[in-house]
Amino acid sequence: MIDKSRLLNVAQGGYLAMRNLNHLPQCYDALAELGVKYIRLDWLLYDAFYRVARLDEKGQLVTDFSRLDRVILPLLQRGIEPQMCVMGNPGFLSPGPVGGDNGMPTNLKRYGQVVRAMVAHYVALGHRGWYWEVGNEPDNFATYKDDQYMDIYRVVAEAVRSADPSARIGGMGVSNFRPGSREGIPWRLLDRKSTRLNSSHSS
Repeated sequence: MIDKSRLLNVAQGGYLAMRNLNHLPQCYDALAELGVKYIRLDWLLYDAFYRVARLDEKGQLVTDFSRLDRVILPLLQRGIEPQMCVMGNPGFLSPGPVGGDNGMPTNLKRYGQVVRAMVAHYVALGHRGWYWEVGNEPDNFATYKDDQYMDIYRVVAEAVRSADPSARIGGMGVSNFRPGSREGIPWRLLDRKSTRLNSSHSS
């Protein structure tokens, strides 16, 4: 028997099973019954999962959140709020095949436009004040440098805030937090007081 008073919130994880957009929603009733209030969703911009943005033949940005809606809207219907982790790149912004899906976007202005469109989409559906996290486990497999992360953070934060001034923004989620260790990009940025640690992932 699970003690609901001790239950923390949950995270989806960027596993290949999530390409099946029915995989997570089939768990929502059970999670709601347990009293889960938030589910962290990551890989929001990665084409392998949601394919939210592309360029048309004229080079104009086209967004489509229908696949993401299939995961998020049933969640909201059960009174659970998503914590949105902005990470990964649409194919047209990927810096390359090696690490490109979580590397530095090739065009930060376009990246910000995609993020703003995503936030605005859910605001138009009546959803404001969500948590938005910038980056996932850069201490694990991201290919960008410290200052590049700060550029991404600035662009994402500005894009989110422009579409929803009530949004709550933080970052980044770190991998395998080890008490006493101060290694890697998250700690360097915290030491610079330039961002705040939003979540920690460990096995």
